Amino acid sequence: MGWLGNRKVKKLLELRARQALTEQAAEEALRAVGQAGADALLIGVAHSSREARTVAIKVLGGLRDERAVTPLMQALGDEDDLVVERAVTALGELNASLAAPALAEVVLSRAEPLKACAANALAAIGEPAVQPLIDGLAKDDAEGRQHAVATLGKLGDPRAIPSLVRRLWDKKKDVRSAAGAALRSLGWTASKSEDQAWFDMATENWYHCISLGAAALAPLCQAVEDEDYHIRVAVLVALRDKGFQADQASVKRLEDAVRRAMREEGSRSAQYVASVGENAVRMHMKAVLDKLTGGKQAPGGAAPISIRPPR
Repeated sequence: MGWLGNRKVKKLLELRARQALTEQAAEEALRAVGQAGADALLIGVAHSSREARTVAIKVLGGLRDERAVTPLMQALGDEDDLVVERAVTALGELNASLAAPALAEVVLSRAEPLKACAANALAAIGEPAVQPLIDGLAKDDAEGRQHAVATLGKLGDPRAIPSLVRRLWDKKKDVRSAAGAALRSLGWTASKSEDQAWFDMATENWYHCISLGAAALAPLCQAVEDEDYHIRVAVLVALRDKGFQADQASVKRLEDAVRRAMREEGSRSAQYVASVGENAVRMHMKAVLDKLTGGKQAPGGAAPISIRPPR
């Protein structure tokens, strides 16, 4: 009697395509047909009507029919975001391990809320999602990297640890923070002072980071030039308060990084409206340079500029 179910499904999808049925009514009717109409639903995933495609995909996810995996993976390339979102959700419901690489690509290439939806589907799929997420961590999409890192933390697979450690020095604050949280959830502890320093940077534990001395040079140099205003302020305040105890060459390299950052801060001034009082970052930079040089700054430093801190 499958042909009867399939004929009914085709009719319901056509009614939905003409919007003669609401989505809720179409969904309820299709679910009532159930597995008897699965063949027509599989065809319906590629229907010319967006309304028909979305409801067919939604119902297919609930049927747990493994034949749906391939057409649902094809639907991930649909130009309509709602169709893609329904396909992602359905693949998660099906626990479709075969779809893990394609879902990881959604995380690392599509816009929100598709990224979050695909990350949730990968978390539901479990172990097969680990390697595709690891492979995607080098992509340029910062929000995608953040989702991938957070999902790897949820999956709890130790294979991800080396890749997560490398994300501790990501250029984006939110990616670093997610990597720190993921490593903490995996029970990771640093075996080298350098890795601990990067972890301290990612978790914004500045005073401990500074206490590591020369081992913290690279993360401190990156932090004083970070694109995030609040990171620059926080690390500079800690350096101002605590100083930096290390060999002369390391102190000089940090001094050079602060000077570069100070010049860059001056170039940012054109973006902001002038105000009374010095920019907080530049004031902290001057205080750090005083501490690093013993109050004997080399000539040629940027002149003070009065600007509003960025919002």
